[in-house]
Amino acid sequence: MGGDKKEEKREEKPAEPEIPKPAEIPFPEIDNKGVIEPEEAVALPMGDSNKAPSDEDVEKASEERGKAQEALGNGDFDAALTHFTAAIEANPGSAMLHAKRASVLLKLKRPIAAIADCDKAISINPDSAQGYKFRGRANRLLGKWVEAKTDLATACKLDYDDDANEWLKEVEPNAHKIQEYNRAVERQKTEIELAERRERVRRAQEANRKAAEEEAKHFAEAGGQDEFPGAFPGGFTGGFPGAGGMPGGFPGAGGMPGAGGPGAGMEDLFSDPDIMAAFKDPEVMPALMDIMSNPANIMKYANNPKIASLITKLQSKGAGMPGMFGGAPAGAAGGCQDEHCGGPCGGQQPPRRAPEPDLD
Repeated sequence: MGGDKKEEKREEKPAEPEIPKPAEIPFPEIDNKGVIEPEEAVALPMGDSNKAPSDEDVEKASEERGKAQEALGNGDFDAALTHFTAAIEANPGSAMLHAKRASVLLKLKRPIAAIADCDKAISINPDSAQGYKFRGRANRLLGKWVEAKTDLATACKLDYDDDANEWLKEVEPNAHKIQEYNRAVERQKTEIELAERRERVRRAQEANRKAAEEEAKHFAEAGGQDEFPGAFPGGFTGGFPGAGGMPGGFPGAGGMPGAGGPGAGMEDLFSDPDIMAAFKDPEVMPALMDIMSNPANIMKYANNPKIASLITKLQSKGAGMPGMFGGAPAGAAGGCQDEHCGGPCGGQQPPRRAPEPDLD
């Protein structure tokens, strides 16, 4: 039977609301005219980077470069590649030679190899405008529009070139579309993360609220009896001894000691609709527990009308609380000196003392 009830409760539990998924941002239409398939990567000789070229090496490199330029003029790109490679091996530390060979590789439709040469040229000379120019062109042939725009803009900044500027204008429309798309995706990602974080906080707050309401509900249904034997010092069935918690405490089953006679019983307390409504408030029970653990903590709630109203109500029922809200502490020795006082103190209240500070 009990298992069936638990199963019913599980089935009745509403599902957690899901955060609606945002609409997918469409990728922009890109004009890929002129884009080619990358070639199979084949590493070309880069020369010995630790080599210190001699005068003969520099002279040989210059001679090979001349032959390469002549081959280019004749449209013999393979021969030009061979001569530039020989020049690089003779003088591997020349950024210009690597950039020149990259330009030949572009004519041979080998952008991957051209990028490798441009990377080398830029590593040798970070201000190599030719390195950025030909790498930008290689990225354009591969359809890497944003990278192409960045490289070509850098080349024009370092050393303006008409060809580089024309190539830059060619890639900018596609690059701008992709950059806008990337920014929109990033904004959406940030918004989703923020919404998820807010939802986690909301669910945690909701769970805490429901737990407090459930606890207050069980407490009210149990009438403060055996279901909550450890909720407060001494439980409710035996009252709160003045030495172990609240001065005078809440009344036990047989009444409240120290209030001038038998106080209100538990039935009287829990038959009061205002008290029961207060106990169901998730803000009230933690406050009462806090006050029970240390009577001086009552000062924390001096400006809370809910707590003040409940304490006044409990005092009127003979359930003494510390005299912080205009009432006398139940069970206090002596009485109030005010003969017009209508409280349970009987007109014998001792002089008031300032509350002890909360040192917690």
